[in-house]
Amino acid sequence: ELLGDVPQFNLAAQALGLEWLATDTTTGDAEEAEADDGSDSNAPENQPPQRLYLTMPTEQALRRLMKQWKQFARGEPHRDEGQRELWKLFGYLHDLRVWSVEDRLDPTLTAYVANILEDDPDEHVTVDLDLWYRNEDERRDQSLEPLNEMLEEVGGELLDQVDIPEIRYQGARIRVPGDVAQELVDGRGRIAESRDVMTIRPQSACESQ
Repeated sequence: ELLGDVPQFNLAAQALGLEWLATDTTTGDAEEAEADDGSDSNAPENQPPQRLYLTMPTEQALRRLMKQWKQFARGEPHRDEGQRELWKLFGYLHDLRVWSVEDRLDPTLTAYVANILEDDPDEHVTVDLDLWYRNEDERRDQSLEPLNEMLEEVGGELLDQVDIPEIRYQGARIRVPGDVAQELVDGRGRIAESRDVMTIRPQSACESQ
């Protein structure tokens, strides 16, 4: 989580070998961000934090990064020139943590699935998956292959998929049996644990007038 809008952070992160996947601004009204004491609402500490999602080249590198973040958070000084640049990067951050299954689950998913299965536990459920957007066309195509395999295993199907490079978005709409939908709510199963999936949420709907 970044302290406010720091465009330079992405460039600095890429220079250290981190791949940018997506950003997300946490909810909050701009007027609410203005401090009651009259301090500068444009200052980083008074702006709503943004989330920046990154990948690491190896699990070992991830462990090393988290260890160094904990050292920085404890106020320990950097030990060498390499850490000096990393400490500068950490200065932009509000928090640094590992992505988990719980982060994938939209807060409204539980009620959505429960409502559909209330009368018929065997009812199929349609959900939308937001996939991590990859820069290379080939990698985006490859992310659909394991998804199709997982759906075939559980008796589900891929209803639709979309790839919008202009806004760096890739998504899929799937339909799964009721028991599989409940597994998604509980954060269990291969789909919920897939590293290609960013968010699992209720089927999007729109009304025309």
